[in-house]
Amino acid sequence: MITLNDVKAAAEKISSYVRRTPLWKSETLSKRLGTNVYLKMELFQK
Repeated sequence: MITLNDVKAAAEKISSYVRRTPLWKSETLSKRLGTNVYLKMELFQK
């Protein structure tokens, strides 16, 4: 079974290769769905 420590260790190993991408709040979707909707902008990955 994979543990939280396993996940943290893996994240540490790849952290220099991963670009953090922003979250943008979609006002349109949030209003339509009646809850906050955030979109992860993975298009900024290289």
